[in-house]
Amino acid sequence: MKYNDLVTIQIVLYEENRDIIFNCLDKLKSFRKIILDNSNNKKLKIDIEKKYTIDHYFLEKKNIGFSNGHNKCAKHVQTEYLLILNADCIIDENSVIKLIESFSVYDDIAIASPTTFDNNLNYTYNGGLLPEYGNKDIITKIDGDTCFQSVLGSAMMVKKNDFFQIGMFNNNLFLYYSDDDLCRKFIQKKKAIIQVYESKAYHSHGISK
Repeated sequence: MKYNDLVTIQIVLYEENRDIIFNCLDKLKSFRKIILDNSNNKKLKIDIEKKYTIDHYFLEKKNIGFSNGHNKCAKHVQTEYLLILNADCIIDENSVIKLIESFSVYDDIAIASPTTFDNNLNYTYNGGLLPEYGNKDIITKIDGDTCFQSVLGSAMMVKKNDFFQIGMFNNNLFLYYSDDDLCRKFIQKKKAIIQVYESKAYHSHGISK
């Protein structure tokens, strides 16, 4: 089976910068994609679907949030894996494949996440402690695959069945701490959250709006 038959990329939008969205999608043309737009931007949908193949594209008249948005997308995934991705996290197809391959390397893995950099190739924060155990602003410069208590929801690969079995994202968490809550639930099940060194992404925090 080809790698592009194994994973679906799901992106939840809310008034993101148009150029950033297109830059993100340019890197992922071979994979199945689902988009949910919480800002109900009909023109953007038309423009995206002219240029890219999108399996499902949902427009929400009311902002249902990050957690609800991704849970809705996941229910339409038909592949073994899903990659939860923010539009401002730019990852290429080879790095997506590296995330898929990590599930064959580690038996107890629940979430695989890339190592992230800014446009100047400086490390950016992607993985660390759960908030109840320490500061989430410390950037760890890893030199190999590394287990963390939590990784950002800007780029998380999970097996679809694992995502459903754990209860998906908590719908009561509109945006913040959804990623921490998901990671916490997997840790309680003795599963690992791994930042994959060979999988690279560019994520400059806070520039998407």
